[in-house]
This record gives sequence, structure tokens and C-alpha cells, in this order.
Amino acid sequence: MSEETMVEEETTYLLDMTDRCDSCGAQAYFRCFFDGGTLDFCQHHFTKYENTLIDVMLDYIDESDKLHNPRKVEDHA
Repeated sequence: MSEETMVEEETTYLLDMTDRCDSCGAQAYFRCFFDGGTLDFCQHHFTKYENTLIDVMLDYIDESDKLHNPRKVEDHA
């Protein structure tokens, strides 16, 4: 008889609480990549501008799962 063990994968995030939305200054959960650089957005502003951004951005990082699955933030000081 074998015992199944669920292993929770640890997610590595690029954005942290110091990354701020370029539109309003709230915590950024999205980083959008363009030919000329990057822009960071909170959930609200990414959703607001998503239709326009999709047409012009090369790629993006979505870390909005942190809003729904909060995990303990470790202090690496």
C-alpha cells in the first residue's frame, strides 16, 4: 500500500510590496513588457486598461493570485 503525499510547489514571485502601480501607486500585481520598457499595474488599473494593453504589450507577468492566496511574507533582512 502506497501513501500519496501532496507536495505543494513554492511559487517564486518577481513583484513584491515595493513594486507600485505606475497609475496610482498601489501595490503592483502585473508587470507589462513593451518595446520601450515596462509598466507595473495594480489589479484595478490592469483590468481597466487590459483591452488597450493587450494590443501593444509584448508580454506580461500576472501575480494577482497573491490577492486570493495570501501567504506568509518572510523578512529577508
